[in-house]
Amino acid sequence: MGTHTPLFPDRVQLCSTKSAEDLRNLIAARISQHQQAEQERLDAEREKIRKEEEARAQKASVDAAAVAPEAKQTAVAKAQPDPAAEAARHVERNGPDSHASTFPGHPAFHGIETAATGREVVKIKLGDINARIAPLSISAEGLALLGFKPINATGAAKLYDQAQFPDMCRAMIHGLQDAANSYPLAA
Repeated sequence: MGTHTPLFPDRVQLCSTKSAEDLRNLIAARISQHQQAEQERLDAEREKIRKEEEARAQKASVDAAAVAPEAKQTAVAKAQPDPAAEAARHVERNGPDSHASTFPGHPAFHGIETAATGREVVKIKLGDINARIAPLSISAEGLALLGFKPINATGAAKLYDQAQFPDMCRAMIHGLQDAANSYPLAA
């Protein structure tokens, strides 16, 4: 009973009121209950640790998967033309009265100033963007070329700031208008 003394705060009373056989059975039962409770506690702790490690491993795999698209986006970004050069071409095409902020490559065009306001970001999936602009569609790479990067990716889903949707539409319209102006109809 040395290590199990805390299990028997009533030991004096038990010794004086119980028979030797009853006392042995009571001692065995309390020790058994204590050992069972301790084993359940250890099992629960092991399970908690296992789940935490599983969550860490899952997060690491998600982070690793997110690194690959970011590397691809970096490559796409490096392949993009210089926004300043594009803005100069925009002014050449549209005249000196056209303001740079109407050009899709200009930060003001994408509402970057509003991101600093600390507003809550509502996320929209790329698939939802395509549903809104149907029958047209655009890929994540297309949005990246227009200057819109996903705010994060959940699995294969790319998530964007919903507040930028009107700017995305304007950038797509502007791109379509530039394409139409670059390739006039043959008479």
